[in-house]
Amino acid sequence: MLYLIAGPYLFRRWGVVVATACLIAYIGHVSTLSTCNDFQQSLFASWTVADWLAVSFIFAGSTAALDYWDAIMNTYPYLSSDKLEDHVRMQDPMKIHYWIHLTKTIMNLSSEAELDPEPIEDLKAAIRSLGHNGRSWKTMSILFPSNLRQEMCVLYAWFRVCDDIVDDMDPKIYGTFALDLVRKFLNEVFHGKKSKPVSRQATTKFGKAAFGDPSVPNVVDWNYYAQYLNETQLATLRGFSRLAPILCPKAAFALTDAWKIDIHRQAMKSQDDLLNYAGLISGRFAELCTCVIMYKSGRGNWSGVDPVARKDDVLKRARATGQCLQLINIARDLIADSLEGRCYVPLQYMPSRRTYKTLKDSRDPSRIGESTLKSYAMQILKLADCLTGQAQVGIDGLPYEVRDGVRAAFEIYSAISPAIRNAQGFPKRAKVPKRRQQMIAFSCIYGFHPGLGRVLQAALYKLLMLNKLSGHKKLADIALPSK
Repeated sequence: MLYLIAGPYLFRRWGVVVATACLIAYIGHVSTLSTCNDFQQSLFASWTVADWLAVSFIFAGSTAALDYWDAIMNTYPYLSSDKLEDHVRMQDPMKIHYWIHLTKTIMNLSSEAELDPEPIEDLKAAIRSLGHNGRSWKTMSILFPSNLRQEMCVLYAWFRVCDDIVDDMDPKIYGTFALDLVRKFLNEVFHGKKSKPVSRQATTKFGKAAFGDPSVPNVVDWNYYAQYLNETQLATLRGFSRLAPILCPKAAFALTDAWKIDIHRQAMKSQDDLLNYAGLISGRFAELCTCVIMYKSGRGNWSGVDPVARKDDVLKRARATGQCLQLINIARDLIADSLEGRCYVPLQYMPSRRTYKTLKDSRDPSRIGESTLKSYAMQILKLADCLTGQAQVGIDGLPYEVRDGVRAAFEIYSAISPAIRNAQGFPKRAKVPKRRQQMIAFSCIYGFHPGLGRVLQAALYKLLMLNKLSGHKKLADIALPSK
């Protein structure tokens, strides 16, 4: 049965399956030998090593087969149903709908050869496009459930690709065209007139269009975009188009307003302008991430179509989380942005407009001095600190299975802040060492995240102040408040 259901996959993963089976068999056999005197009547007492290996292989192979078909169902959801509401129901494995659609997927697909390889190739291209700049994201995504991980990587890759398309263009000649290109794509994806998808090459023996991949909108003129974008960029756009039915169009279009600010190199006159920009660029992206998270965790379609599922307070806190991280990113990249002709430091921080021209037009941050640059960064980081509390509350409001991954991403990025504060002078681009990222991710798995440490430190400080005011000499003499 295992061979019929997932034979090719088990052969490809034979090393992991065999190692897992052997480990289970060894533990079971040794534990039985150590307790056989106490449990002479136990069935396991008569088992040989071969018996343990056989049963262990069935368990290891079954879990591998389940992972295999779960991945197929999430990558090719149309194999079990063409309806979006059914795709929502199949996301939660604790409900019967998940197992019904998993069974339909197995029955409707007779061979891997019938699968369209394009979704998998597009996913690979999206992950490759992240490159070195996606280290923090890749570390964080490891903590996500597997069915969410690939969608989040595709979404972030699309965001990075569009950002690079706009930023890399000459703003005076091609910048506006690049932005129009992105807006045209979003209009076609979200508002294009859809027609019935047509199978391209093959169907299964049950008559299902398995090779046609109707998940890619047929309203997008891919030949037009192929004239201006490379294959990797096209792959990320195709991946985004598959996610479009579960995303909020308003949030996606708001990103283009932020990219418009980047194209025209608009100055941030005040802190409010900076906060507004951070809210547009990363705040709205965080809202898109929340839509994907809620959909993949079985909480419904948060694209705006289902007003019952969509919760504005959760989205508001998600935007605050993205806003906070963007401010940290801006504080870190003051020198890098200046060398590329950008400056996000509010004019109200500067003594004169000449400083702004030095950073943006002259592209010579060394003339400003490290101490001045660091003072600008410190003021921006203070703005980020004001949003940290709201961001932590927002993370706590997410589904339990994704909190660790989101908190890891937040804490890894937040670790840039002390790196800037504790640095001698002002570094060109402060980085969190990979080992430090891994330690933060590991601590988030078990709940000992840095945010918890800051909360406990603040509580201890308040208790010490209460101790001092009440005249007690011992902290133990003070009753802890119930809250």
